[in-house]
Amino acid sequence: GGYDAVFTAHHADDNAETVLLNLVRGTGSAGLAGIPQVRGNICRPFLRIPRAELADYAAAHDIPHVEDSTNQDPSAAARNALRTTVMPVLRQLNPKCVENIARTSSILREESDALESMARGLTEQAKELPDGVAIPCLMLMDVPTAVAERTILQLMAQTAGHRRDLTAAHVVAVLDLARGRGEEKEVSLPYGMTARRKKYSLEITRRPVRPAGLPIAVGGTVEFGGTAVML
Repeated sequence: GGYDAVFTAHHADDNAETVLLNLVRGTGSAGLAGIPQVRGNICRPFLRIPRAELADYAAAHDIPHVEDSTNQDPSAAARNALRTTVMPVLRQLNPKCVENIARTSSILREESDALESMARGLTEQAKELPDGVAIPCLMLMDVPTAVAERTILQLMAQTAGHRRDLTAAHVVAVLDLARGRGEEKEVSLPYGMTARRKKYSLEITRRPVRPAGLPIAVGGTVEFGGTAVML
């Protein structure tokens, strides 16, 4: 505690490995954008600098550093396999591959942020419901698919309270619903959410969370819904 920011030593090689891992696992532009240079109070000042350049500088100035003991073990994780097996081949193809991946991921991050901003403009126009949100279907049909998908993800995250476990498959299913593709009138989503296509609007709602069970003893007092009840 007591810190305004945390600086990490992530470098351009780390970013290149992240981009490649996301690519082989399947991702969109946000995944190909790699590691953000700043996220919240986490800052990565070396993110655009290759590891070799940092190592040369440290050696020239007698700056000690700690090497992760698992970095040279290709069986430890997919990232280490990339680092020890794949990256050397890419450097043979182009010694500047790490810098080029960093440059490309930076461009993609700017583009992804722009699409997110456009989507937020639509999300802010959604109507709040007691148990969710509603947005005109036409609004999702008049914009590029990339913007519509981000809008739907933002609306689902707003309703659920987070983005965890909200996948591309959920987004596509809801967008197909909003655009009238298929016979379905509703789609079940994680966390008790449901997307429904009404006549002119898409609604994303969530069932109320059931309160946790409370032990009750005769003659005792329990709190329920902010009210103390004596039994």
